[in-house]
Amino acid sequence: MTKHSYDKEFKEQAVQYYLDNKDYMAMNEISKNLGIGASTLHKWIKLFTETGESRLYEDAPQLSGRD
Repeated sequence: MTKHSYDKEFKEQAVQYYLDNKDYMAMNEISKNLGIGASTLHKWIKLFTETGESRLYEDAPQLSGRD
């Protein structure tokens, strides 16, 4: 299985797409439309709703000189 890296804009759009459509579509259908796994989408939604959007980027590479 290949590990994919998604940029912050895609993650934000995916979470927003879910929030906009969750009353009409199942998570599996939403994740399929986005081309990602349901578990990945669930993780992003959980990070966003529990800790705020900044946690969506925890796996993004850090810029040098920043802590």
